[in-house]
Amino acid sequence: KQGLGETAVKQLRREQQLKLIELLGMEAAIQPHPINQAREDRTLAYLPPEKADRVRQIFREFEEQRRDATAGFIGGIFAAAGELALLETIVERRNQAVAEMLSPAEYEEFELRESKTAGLIRYRLVAFEPTDEEFRTLFRLQRPIQENFKLDSTTEDIRQRLAREREVDRQFKQTLTSVRAAEFDSAWRLDYRQTYLLVSRLQLPAETTPQLWAV
Repeated sequence: KQGLGETAVKQLRREQQLKLIELLGMEAAIQPHPINQAREDRTLAYLPPEKADRVRQIFREFEEQRRDATAGFIGGIFAAAGELALLETIVERRNQAVAEMLSPAEYEEFELRESKTAGLIRYRLVAFEPTDEEFRTLFRLQRPIQENFKLDSTTEDIRQRLAREREVDRQFKQTLTSVRAAEFDSAWRLDYRQTYLLVSRLQLPAETTPQLWAV
């Protein structure tokens, strides 16, 4: 009975959204948390307004699926890799829906802002501060590796992935000057990244990090 009640509530919510769209337009049905809204606005700013609205609606549909999938997770902590894999599948399906709606060039811009590959590069290389061209080059090299990595990968899969990442890093450094290549190597070090973050927090000049590192 409870399951039937939950289904009825979800159906009612969908019907309410459709009615709001009919009466007031798309924006009436899109009411995310302000932080999420700001993030989406930044992610989709490059798109024409009508396409951005359609992508937002795709986000809403798959966010509902994500909520349904995580309803049984205890305390927000994932009990098993299988549950993480389920969430990963939902994101993949969401991205596929977005890809089908955008042109190839528009979807690449979307991936540069939203994909796990782009997020990983930003996290790992925050101290490198890549230019737009450097970021795009590394993204295109890294994407085949990161997007095909699954949570149920074996030890051998991980070993092969690390070897491919080292080869990609070598290829990427060949596109850099000797100075930037050295900065790229340093940026991978945890202690260098921590120094960079401290310098940024203290609002010191950007050149302070390599100067301290050279001492």
